[in-house]
Amino acid sequence: MTLRSRIDVPPPPQAKRRWKVASVSVPGTSHQAGALPCQDRCGSFTAGDVIWIAIADGAGTAIKSEQGSAIAIRVALLSIFHNHLDCGDLRNPSLAEKILRNALAEAKKAVDEYALHSGLKPTDLATTLSVVLGCPDFAAAAQIGDGATIIGDHDSNLITLTGQRQSFLPTADN
Repeated sequence: MTLRSRIDVPPPPQAKRRWKVASVSVPGTSHQAGALPCQDRCGSFTAGDVIWIAIADGAGTAIKSEQGSAIAIRVALLSIFHNHLDCGDLRNPSLAEKILRNALAEAKKAVDEYALHSGLKPTDLATTLSVVLGCPDFAAAAQIGDGATIIGDHDSNLITLTGQRQSFLPTADN
């Protein structure tokens, strides 16, 4: 798991802050050629001036990764929504880390339980998962798997919060 936060991102010079979210998940050309479903999922919600985002990229070699990525997104965001909306100053890196790690752990547990009850192996549902917390002057992210979480500030600078890793959720060693 990778976790990093950035506190010194100055807020944009505007009185009101509103988040705009746009996302899309579509099957790639190899998926279309093989009649495979889209295995990627994303979701988000806002609470005041805070945004929570979850992104999952199902492993192409896993036979049910589209289900794994859907479960991971849903459970990670529900974990945050139900357990952490009124938990204090989210700009505290220790608190942000706790919330993000908990969301990843609950998502992994849910994927493992779904596999058990469905007669599948956990690796049949393999997916990556990134969870992001964004505030006007703070951002934090955690992930399991490969990929990266990159944010931009109001000066169009790109800041990498998480980077490449090669492990997938679930595996026996994470």
